[in-house]
Amino acid sequence: MVAGRPSEAISPTKKQVQRRLSKNETNDLVAAFLDGAKVTELATVFGIHRDTVSQILNRAGIQRSAVKLNEPTVYRVIELYRAGNSLAKIAPLVGVNPETVRLALIRAEITLRPRRGCAGLKAYVAARQS
Repeated sequence: MVAGRPSEAISPTKKQVQRRLSKNETNDLVAAFLDGAKVTELATVFGIHRDTVSQILNRAGIQRSAVKLNEPTVYRVIELYRAGNSLAKIAPLVGVNPETVRLALIRAEITLRPRRGCAGLKAYVAARQS
């Protein structure tokens, strides 16, 4: 108890509630995904984790492919990266994960900058200045 403050009851740790979807909800989830809804959107709407959404889609036999960027988007990614933006800053601008941006740059044969705090950063900077 802290002087001058009323005592507060300590509440026990809240137990995680397992959300189980009914067959109808599962069918609705699959239909929504096939109509173009994103996994994260479905997780929010149905109140479940995105990994659970992925498991439901896998059990339903839904083949999910990696997001591929079209050519104009790849050019935009390259332009933004060359302008000094990080993968993390570029990704939301084009609606993908930073790893997708990284892979697109590698496929386009763009030399990636070392990450901040990376041991090779000083050598990279020195090489760029000479």
